[in-house]
Formats: sequence, C-alpha cells, structure tokens
Amino acid sequence: MQPEPSSSIDRRKNLRIEIGLGLMFFFHLMGPGLFTVSLGNILKDRGLEDYIHIAMSTGPLGCMVAPLMMGAMADKRFDAGKILSVLFVGSGVLLFVAFSLLDTKASPWAFVGVFGVRALFFTPTFGLISAIAFNLLGERTNRFPRIRIWGTVGWIAAGWLVSGVLQAETSTLGGKVAAVLMLILAVVCWFLPPMPPPDSVAPKGRRSIASLFGFEAFTLLKNRDHRGLFVTAALLSIPIAAFYAYTPMLLRQMGDEGSTMTMTLGQVSEIFLLLFLPFVVRKVRLKWILLGALIFGVLRYAFFTFGAMTAEMAWLKWGIALHGLCYVGFFVTAQIYLAERIEKKMRAQAQSLLVMLSGGVGTLAGILIAGELFKLTAKSGDLADWVTFWSVLFITTLIAMVYFLFTYRGTGSR
Repeated sequence: MQPEPSSSIDRRKNLRIEIGLGLMFFFHLMGPGLFTVSLGNILKDRGLEDYIHIAMSTGPLGCMVAPLMMGAMADKRFDAGKILSVLFVGSGVLLFVAFSLLDTKASPWAFVGVFGVRALFFTPTFGLISAIAFNLLGERTNRFPRIRIWGTVGWIAAGWLVSGVLQAETSTLGGKVAAVLMLILAVVCWFLPPMPPPDSVAPKGRRSIASLFGFEAFTLLKNRDHRGLFVTAALLSIPIAAFYAYTPMLLRQMGDEGSTMTMTLGQVSEIFLLLFLPFVVRKVRLKWILLGALIFGVLRYAFFTFGAMTAEMAWLKWGIALHGLCYVGFFVTAQIYLAERIEKKMRAQAQSLLVMLSGGVGTLAGILIAGELFKLTAKSGDLADWVTFWSVLFITTLIAMVYFLFTYRGTGSR
C-alpha cells in the first residue's frame, strides 16, 4: 500500500487549521456583538444616557494600555495561545460582573469601573488573534479574508440573537451570554497548536523597558507608508466610533424597534467584500483598495446626513450597508499589509499597534468628540440637529482620506 501523497496530507492539515481559525473568529466577534451595539440603548433605558460615551471609552482606553505589551509578550516571551486563554478568562468573568451590577442598580461608576478593567483583558485579543491566524497560515496570507469572514458572521449572528431571539435590545442578557462565550474561548485557545515566540531564539538577558512594554513597535512609524497607514487608521476610527454608539439611537428615534438587527446590514457587506478580497489583493495594489474603503466611508456619512435631512430610513440603511465595505476594505487590508511587509519578529507588535492606534487613540477620540457633539446637537431629538451631527463626521472622514492620499505611496515589495 503506497503512502498518501504529502500534498494531500498538507491540504487536509491546512483545511483543519482554517476551519479552526474560522470558528475562533466567529465566537470572538460574536461576543462583543451581543452587547456593543445595544449598550447605548441598555444604558438609556436605565436613565444613564450621560454615561454612554464614558462606558464606550473604556474599550479605547484599554486599547491604549494593554495590546502593545501583550503583543511584545507574544513576540518575545510566551505562547500566544496561552496568553489569549488567560485574557479570555479575565474578560468573561469581569463582563458578567459588570452587567450584573446594572441589574442590581449599583452605582453607574461601579459598572463603568468593572467594564473598563474588562477592556484591559479583552482589547489585546484582537491583535493577538490576527497574529495567531497569520502565524498558522504562513505564506498563505491571501486566505486570511476567508477566515476573517467568520468573525463577521459571528457579529451578524449576535445581532439577530439579541433582537430576534433574546429580545434583549435593552436587557443585560446579551452581555451575560457573551461572558459565557469568552470562557468557552479561553478553553479552546489553551489547546491551540504550540506557537513559540519568534524572538525566543534571541540571546537571553535583561530586556529594555521599551521591549517589555512593546514600545519598539513605534519604530515602525519611521517608515512613510507604515506611518500613513497607522495614522489614517486612527483618523478613520474617530467617525466609526460614533457610528457604533449613535446610529442605533437614531434608528430607534425614527421608529426602528429592531435597531441591533438593522445594524447587521454593515456585516452583510463585510461578508460580500471578504469573499472577494483574496482575489482583489492579487490583482489590485493595496493602496487603491485602502483608498476605495475611505471613499465608501465618506459616502456612508453623506447618506446618514441625507437620511436625517429627509427623515428617510432608506438613506440610513444604505449608509449602514456601506460600513462593511469601508471597515473591511481598510482594516482587513491593513492587517494583510502588516503581515506581508513587517518582519516576522515584529508582526504581533505591528498588529497590536494597529489595534492601539485605531481601537485605542482613534476610537477614544471619536467617543469623546461624538459624546460632546451629541450633547450639543442630536440630544435634542430634532432631526435637524442629527444633520449637524453626521455632517461633522462626514468632514472628519474626508480629512482621513485626504491625509492618506498625501502620505501613503505604496512603495515596497508585496
């Protein structure tokens, strides 16, 4: 009996890896999808609308503190799967406690505090899970969008679960279910294939403070293209933060009782682009994919402005649908860029720096700016004030696009 060809064995092995990674992305994004979109309505239902932007800012603050350190640990010290497992345990336990505090009508600051500590555990998982995927895929980086698509499916499933099954638009139930999912993920990550850090072969000895906290990642900003990508990601995250926090509120104001489900239109377009992105990246320069995503972002806020101006729900739905083309087109392409153009020993830190600047600096700025802008405009409930709200975010996205055009050249080998 002849042995099975090695190519057939490799194909089955690669298929198992891709299925496993797909499931991990599915449950990873399903978790926050169960409470992130509805958080504003959950707090508003309890008379805590003034705390929405404060609670939403805890995630970005966590992104500014934890991801770089965890990325450095994965690059230089510990197995990335084991790090993820510990982070998911902390995330799950603290998330359950946070939403339980809302049920007991505890001080809103107690909720914000626990919710914020949870962010320190959860935010590093985004960069690490992408780094793990690229590590296991090896040279097959073009397969990443087809794996990442399952994260989007998980987010959509969460929206339908919240609105259609749990009926939890204003309930804490979604957050508690998410906590259980994170504990399950912790078990799964513990048994991932061993992934020793690529820098483990480096000479042993004392590490610098910059190495310990992951500050070496900032050296990537010396490269013009890297800097253009990272700064644009931060700028684009400012209006995206407002999109997540305030679009559901406008939808409900205009009569949509299933706003969490409606928001999944953005993920439908994400799936569409993720299916075709592997082919696109082989035929089109990354620069033009990134620029196209920014154009879709500008159009999205133009549609929102028209929607508030005309009181037509259709404009809002079209704008939501464009979200996936903007988000995937820019951020997933950016992850592919980093996996291909950053040396291996810095890749986890590079992915973590993207998380820190987009999910941390940019999103925090977006939440704080949008929070104050909401108080000055749309809090009145007048649609004319929503026009002003979305117009400002339209201009912000336009600035991000112009900055990218003047800084990113797209030089270097693929």
